[in-house]
This record gives sequence, C-alpha cells and structure tokens, in this order.
Amino acid sequence: MENNTSENNSLVPIQSNALLKASNLIIITNKLLPKDNVLLPFLKKNGKYIYVDSVTLEPAFEHIEYDDATPFNLNHSIVKLNGKYGLIDKKGNNIVAAKYDYMGNVAYVLELKRIGYSYFSLFGDDDIFIEKNLLNEISKYNSLGWLEVRLNEKRGVMDNWGRLIIPIIYDRIFPIFDDLFAVYLNKKCGIVDSKGKEIGHIKFDSIQDFNDGLSVVVLNKKFGVINKTGENVVPIIYDNIESFSCGKALVELNGKKGFIDKRGIIIVPIIYEDAYCFSEGLSAIKLKNKWGFIDEKGNEKISLKYDEVLPFNGNMTAVKISGKWKFIDKFEGSVIKQEYKDVKFLSKELIAIKSNKKWGIIDKTGKIISAPVYDTVYSLFNGLARISIAGKLGFIDKSGNEIVRPIYDSIKEFYEGFAAVELNNKYGFINKNGREIIKIKYESVKNFFGGFAKVCIKSKIENNESIFYIDKNGKEYRETKTIIHANRSSLL
Repeated sequence: MENNTSENNSLVPIQSNALLKASNLIIITNKLLPKDNVLLPFLKKNGKYIYVDSVTLEPAFEHIEYDDATPFNLNHSIVKLNGKYGLIDKKGNNIVAAKYDYMGNVAYVLELKRIGYSYFSLFGDDDIFIEKNLLNEISKYNSLGWLEVRLNEKRGVMDNWGRLIIPIIYDRIFPIFDDLFAVYLNKKCGIVDSKGKEIGHIKFDSIQDFNDGLSVVVLNKKFGVINKTGENVVPIIYDNIESFSCGKALVELNGKKGFIDKRGIIIVPIIYEDAYCFSEGLSAIKLKNKWGFIDEKGNEKISLKYDEVLPFNGNMTAVKISGKWKFIDKFEGSVIKQEYKDVKFLSKELIAIKSNKKWGIIDKTGKIISAPVYDTVYSLFNGLARISIAGKLGFIDKSGNEIVRPIYDSIKEFYEGFAAVELNNKYGFINKNGREIIKIKYESVKNFFGGFAKVCIKSKIENNESIFYIDKNGKEYRETKTIIHANRSSLL
C-alpha cells in the first residue's frame, strides 16, 4: 500500500498490502475496528497519534495529535490527551472534553463476554481478535454506544453523545444482561438499568450473570436467586447454587445437594453427599459413599453401588467398581466388555483409557484407536489430542496417527494450521505435519489469528526485548504498532 501522506517521513508506514487483504478475522493491535470505519488512528514516530483517511492516508485533522486513539464507532472516537480521555466527532471536534481517567466501550465487553471471550480494555495491553461472523452480533450493541467512564476512582456509563446515563458514583460496573449492569458500591453490589435506575437494593456481596432470566446472588456467604426485576425468586439460604440450565439448578445446603426449579421449588431432595448437573437427562448422585443416577424427577435409574462415575456422554457412561472402570448404558447394560484402570471421555466418539500405567485411545465400541503407550493423553481439540512421553509433548489425530512426535517441552493447540511449540526455553511454530515452519528462536509467542502472530525476541547486542508480528512465512513486521487485517470492502 502506497503511503501518499505529506508527512511520509514522520509517519510509521503500514508495511504491506498483505496486511489489508480479505480475511476471516479482523486484527488491530489494542484496537477494535467498527464496520463503518473510514478514519484510522495512525502512529507517528514521535509516539503521538493522528487520524488519517484509510484510503489515502492523508491527515484528517490538521495539527491535532493524541497520546492514544481508537477507530471511530458511530459518531465518536475515544482519544487520550494529556493523560485524560474524551470523545471527538469525525471532524475532530470535542464531544466530551478529555477529562476522564478512562473510557471504554461497554457494548463490546458485553457481547464478547457472552461468546466466551475475556474482558478487555479498549486501551489495554492485550491484542483483540474478533471473528468477522461475530461482528453482526456485536453491531446491535454498537448502536447503543455505551461507554464506561472513570473519574477519581469511580465509574459510570455514558452514551455515544456524551450524556451520562449511569452516574459516576460506583466502585465497579459491568454488563450482565442486555441493558442491565452489575454495580459495586462500598463493597456491596446490585443491579442498575441503562437509565441509571437501581433495581432493588445494592446489598449483595456478589452477583452472577443471568442464565434462563435468573441471576445467582450471594449475601453473607449464602446463595439465592433474583430475576431481572430484582425480585428474590429463590431465598438466600443455600451454601451454594450452580447457574440455572434447562430450568434446573444444583444447590447445596448443610453439606447435602439436590435440585431446585426456577420457582425455587425443590424438585430433587437435598439429601445427596455429592451430585453432578444433569447430562442426557440423568444426574450422577452420591449417597452413603456410593454413586448412581437419577432422572429429572428424582427417580433412581441406575442403582447406587459404584465407587466413582462420570456424567453421561451420549448413550453411555463410565462407572468404577472394585477398582476397575467399565462402560454402561442408561439401563446398566454393558457397552464395552473390556475394563480399565482409568478412563476419560475425549469426545462423543473417543475415550482415553489407562492400562498398565500407560494411556491410549478407544472408540465408543471399544476398538483400539491408539495403543496405551503414552504417559498422558490430554483433551481433544480440533480433532487432535496432545500426548506425552517422558515429559515431552506431541499430537495424535482421531485415527491414532502420531502427526507430531512427542519431542517438545510444551505445545499449544493448532490455530490456522499452526501450533506454537517450546524447546529449550525458545518458541516457534509447526504445521499439522509436524514440520517446523517458524524457527524456534523466540522468547514468547501468541497463536496465529488472521495470518499473523505476536512474538517476542531478545536482542543479543542490546540485551532488550522486541515485540512485533510475523506472518505465516516468518516475515517480521517490526515497525508497525497498528496492524489492520480486514476485508476492506465490508468495512468501509
């Protein structure tokens, strides 16, 4: 990509057209790119940011430089100036003067949390990787434009026009369901809606996300449940309550466990020494030091005679009796004749088994997929399972083929066809054939996303560390702090 800006000598250039090609991912170092972006923050060599046109790279606002800046979302962008945060419009005018200690987009945090991503700060240290097919889900929250703001160690929420909708009076604040926020004040928490109205009292010690329209709350080390109006639907009397799933929750009281429904009615007596959540319509329960299974009405379906059990996995489970594990169906019929020292389900089809102090893999019919020769077989991920021999790690596939020999000190799961590996305290990448594609020379690496991986290397001459990006050919992009990798036609 040609840099046409008049400040060509003072700008850090984007290195290659490859960074702007179509992709399944959007990657921006410490930034999240909205769909309607046309102005981009660009890092100057003096460490300041300016905004440039994303096509021409011409400066958008003359003589305005920021300590930090984000891509535009709707009508605004968050900027940092003289150590404070504010909002500007697309002409560079202040919507909110830079006076806050922090600003971050609450809507992104809410949706990313739901889909299993960790919390992040828009100005945080970690890179943000968003799959493109998730942008549509996120975009409905973009239209709200909520921003978390902080001032003098207090927090509130602002809309995208700079109007405070939740006052800056709380110690902590985060979204838990649609337009509901959990807030903390003086070490107590409660719920506030997007208009700033407190729903019920701020009196709980903690509050969990909503599941099935209900949230588990804790007060004085006791658990209860509230609904979205703040009403107590389950009294705060239990020692523990698991999150609701399919209208049921596992509860504990005085060292015993049972189940309640969404109305707080006990549907399985609280009499068991231990219990698992329901799986395939059955729950494993323990009574008088023996395990069995009950149905959703509390009826005993598999007799309480086993020393240990696993939750049902499809139409079968594993049970331990007299020191051996065997496999049974819901009617206690034998599924696999062979018994084992230890077992664990890897998937609906595959099971790790231990025999003669070594681990292997069988399928659900008992057929040997991989003979028991490994010290450990780890969980299955994307069709591959990590294995270890004498402390060294490798991979086998679902057919038992050893695709990566166990020679590495550590090995991560494959992303985009590459796995990060460690050998003698250095890191690199291999492909699914076990071939070393990226030389093992880095101090640390992160997984590939959208064709790029973040790496760190130590300089032998200067004795310092450099952090930068590499592509799948090992080409290094050392100078660029802001990397954009996107389908431009869908974003501009």
